[in-house]
Amino acid sequence: GLFAGVNTAFIIAMRPNPVDTTNMLLIQFIQNTSDGHSATQPTILPSSTGFSSTFWMQALAYASLGFNLLAAYGAVMGKQWLGHYKATRFGRGFLKDRCQQRHHKFLELKAWRFENVLRSFPVLLQISLLLFGMSL
Repeated sequence: GLFAGVNTAFIIAMRPNPVDTTNMLLIQFIQNTSDGHSATQPTILPSSTGFSSTFWMQALAYASLGFNLLAAYGAVMGKQWLGHYKATRFGRGFLKDRCQQRHHKFLELKAWRFENVLRSFPVLLQISLLLFGMSL
């Protein structure tokens, strides 16, 4: 959660400043109107850091944020699944029926390879951290 907030703050800080473009256009407009020439050549606005490097930095930052949110979502879902599995431990009905239901849920967790899914979340966070570091 906290890393996603930091990542988002860096993504926002990487955006180009629209004030620079506005100022350049205003300067061009003032020069055109003060000279009285209506058919002057427009000046080309300089790019601040180049399209390709900015694009890749932002792409890595967004990928990092995506992996981070995927890991957080998976962790919440895993916690809910475990809570649902443990919910019938003290439920109603006969002990034999509850044990059979719990065993069935356990077999379903094994069929879905729940343990491997839970082990993948720290890896997703590490990938996210690596991508974030590369975007800086």
